[in-house]
Amino acid sequence: VSSSLPIDIAKSFGLNYYVSLTGFKFIGNQAKKIEGKGQYVYGFEESYGCLIKDEVRDKDAMQAILFICEIEAYLEEQGKDLIDYLEEIYQEYGYTCESQSNIVLKGLEGKEKIAYIMGHFRENEMFLNYGKIVRKEDNLLKIAYDYKEEGVLTSSIDLTKSNVLKYIFEDGSWFVLRPSGTEPKLKVYYQIVASNSDEADEKMALLQKEVLDIVMPLTK
Repeated sequence: VSSSLPIDIAKSFGLNYYVSLTGFKFIGNQAKKIEGKGQYVYGFEESYGCLIKDEVRDKDAMQAILFICEIEAYLEEQGKDLIDYLEEIYQEYGYTCESQSNIVLKGLEGKEKIAYIMGHFRENEMFLNYGKIVRKEDNLLKIAYDYKEEGVLTSSIDLTKSNVLKYIFEDGSWFVLRPSGTEPKLKVYYQIVASNSDEADEKMALLQKEVLDIVMPLTK
C-alpha cells in the first residue's frame, strides 16, 4: 500500500528491491535474509515509518531525523531546499501522490459489512472511467491477474497471506482495499501518477470518487 516512487528510484540505480506487506516485521525479515549477502539500503511503509540502517529492524525516527538533516545540509550548499529536491525527483521519475480513505464500520455488523465489501470486489470485475485496470493482486488467494489482449494471465504472489486487494491501472496509478487489523475500519489507499500537481489533484479526486461510489452503497 506504499508509494511505488522509491521502486522507480531503486531501479534507476540498479538496486534490488522487495515489496512486503505493511509492518516492520516484514521489512526486518527481508533485512535478515540478505545479512552477509548484500547491503541493506532503506525500508519504509506508507505510514511514514522508515528504517535507514538495519541494526534496529524497526521504524526508527532518530535515524530519519539525522538523515534528513544531512540531506538538508547537502542541499543548502547548493542553494536548494527539500521542496526543490522533491520537485527534481518528480521531474525525473514522474509526479506521484498518495491518499487514503478510512471507512469506519463498528461492531459485528461492521465486520460482516467489511467482509461483504471485500467479497464483492473479489467476485466482480471493476470497470472505472479513471482508466484501464491491467493487474489485480489478491493477497488472500495469493494470485495476481494480468489483463492482456490474449486473455487473463495468472501468477502466484510471494507474500504472506493477507486480506488485501490491489488494482493497478495502465498509467501506474492504483488503489488498494485492506481491512484494518487493529481498528473497525476498511482502508482504501490510492496512488496517482501524473505529470504535475494540478493533474494529480484532478486524477486523485476522480479515482477516489469512483471507488467510493462503489464502496459506500455496500455499507448500507
